[in-house]
Amino acid sequence: MMPSMLNSFRLGTVVSSLIFQICFQIPVLSFSIDGRKAPRYAESFVVYKVEQKLKKLIQNIKSRSRLVTLSEAIEQSLLKNPRLGASYKQLQQNEWNLIAVRRQWYPNFEFAQNNSYNILSNGVRNYNKQIPFKTLKSTSTALPTKISNLNTLTPSIKLSWTFFDPSRSPNINSSIEELRASELLFNVEARRIVLEAQLAFFVLQEQQQLIKNYQTILNSTSDQVAITIANFNAGNSDIAAVEQIRTQQLQNLNLLISTYNNLAIASANLADIISADPGAFVLAAGEIALVGEWKMSLNETIMQAERMREEVQVSLAQSSSLNWTATAIKNSYYPKLKIDVSGTYVNLNTEYENGFPDRDTSIGTISSKEKPSSSEQTTWDNRVALGLTWKIFDGGINTAQAQAKQYAAQALLEQAASNRLTIAKEVETAYAQYESSKLALLTTEELVKSASNALLSVRARFNNGFSDMTSVVQATSRSIDASREHAKSKRNYNDAVASLYRFSAQWPDDALPALSKRVQNLK
Repeated sequence: MMPSMLNSFRLGTVVSSLIFQICFQIPVLSFSIDGRKAPRYAESFVVYKVEQKLKKLIQNIKSRSRLVTLSEAIEQSLLKNPRLGASYKQLQQNEWNLIAVRRQWYPNFEFAQNNSYNILSNGVRNYNKQIPFKTLKSTSTALPTKISNLNTLTPSIKLSWTFFDPSRSPNINSSIEELRASELLFNVEARRIVLEAQLAFFVLQEQQQLIKNYQTILNSTSDQVAITIANFNAGNSDIAAVEQIRTQQLQNLNLLISTYNNLAIASANLADIISADPGAFVLAAGEIALVGEWKMSLNETIMQAERMREEVQVSLAQSSSLNWTATAIKNSYYPKLKIDVSGTYVNLNTEYENGFPDRDTSIGTISSKEKPSSSEQTTWDNRVALGLTWKIFDGGINTAQAQAKQYAAQALLEQAASNRLTIAKEVETAYAQYESSKLALLTTEELVKSASNALLSVRARFNNGFSDMTSVVQATSRSIDASREHAKSKRNYNDAVASLYRFSAQWPDDALPALSKRVQNLK
């Protein structure tokens, strides 16, 4: 009810009441019993107290409220919702799994180095093993007096390459299909978040519209309470009428309080989806309005949904991945060929504390002036080997595992068929809601007009003594129901359009740019 209409209604009811009293000349003594005047009736202090607290609640909401448009809600849900980030991290995990499987084609290169340092004394046997000289004089003077230390350096390298492995290519194909499934699941999560943001926004709009309507009805009911109490105190109404309208006033007040509670729930839900700052009270900007029309027919919508919906393609990709895994397990029975190239370098360095004694040069002796204090020996070992690995029999374990993967793949094919049926049902349900809500919009709009006019008329009739309070209460209830139904029909219409976009795998306006921006931020 508009303010101007409300003011005119208040003035009209008061004037009508005064005219009624003057015309019928109701004496003051008519509101008395045996010469005693009846007690005067006052408005409820409880209602006043609750209304004051409700005003404080509304002020608190306004102080921390944040207005969001539908486009902003969709954009913020895609840019900030952590569920979308988690889904993309799963996609990146499968990307690196694919990279790891592909890198199994690369050869392996290993390098190792072993150093040893030993201190020996009186090491005759060690001396005979390590000295590079071929002939030593077999006398006690031909032996060194003492070996100080022995140092060994043995670095080695190894190159191994399994260049023929029949299970490797199927494993790569399996990882490719798993990655494709992850990409599709990411789109599914994004579409789900967008739809949740839209539905939460429409619920919030509905509650805001209901609060506006209920507040208007409560104000007019409170005015009616004041008029009825004045008539009662003047002896022109009975106590039953007063209590009836006061009961209706309390019911309207409770309904308004309950709607504010629903508003808080709807605001928290939308704030969660768009990842708003903690403590922020999100409100929908503007009144509830229709989001547009759906121009495709039912059959066209179903055909597009079956062709484009990612849920079906996810099941097919996962089924293909399992089939490739089964092939890889079966191929593990085939032989594998590998080549190994290795090289080892040995450096043996021995140091002597007192050098060697004299020996006869004619038989390889060394004079005391040429006594060496150390000796060094180096070797290099190279090897090239071609290897064959063939698991001929393992008791049938791999065969059983491959069969299990194939049955799991077949189950996913059945799941894809089930998804097609679910998709068709979702589209049909949303389309039926769309068609019915279009009709409901027309009827509920007229219902609101009729209920409002009826309420104005019956109140005027009551204030002029041509109707009773029961009719006023019934008209008020019908006006409340009409407001609720009209707001609900608008929300149902918007829900249906948003659901048709989702179920037919179409993006609403401004969704794709926000999604692309989020992907860039997540990389």
